[in-house]
Amino acid sequence: MAAPRTFPTGGVVAPEDLVGREPTLRDLFERLFRQRNSIVLTAPRQTGKTSVITELLDRVRKEGGWGIYIDCQMASDVDDFITLVASATYDQAAGSKG
Repeated sequence: MAAPRTFPTGGVVAPEDLVGREPTLRDLFERLFRQRNSIVLTAPRQTGKTSVITELLDRVRKEGGWGIYIDCQMASDVDDFITLVASATYDQAAGSKG
């Protein structure tokens, strides 16, 4: 029998449960909102990527900014990943789909 998990999974966690993520959030906020740079966040499954992005978007919105959310599902290789990001970025910039 597998050992039970001791951390929440399966959904976004509350900001107060983002233990140890404050330095990352500050850095991402600075790059994204203050410097106006795009970011790519990658990490293994179940490490809190969605929760970090959700909190980051909340912070951007509180500062009066707009946010976009790109949910890149499983990519089979680097080329698939690049295609997903490029397509989503172009669609957002062009205001169109495809």
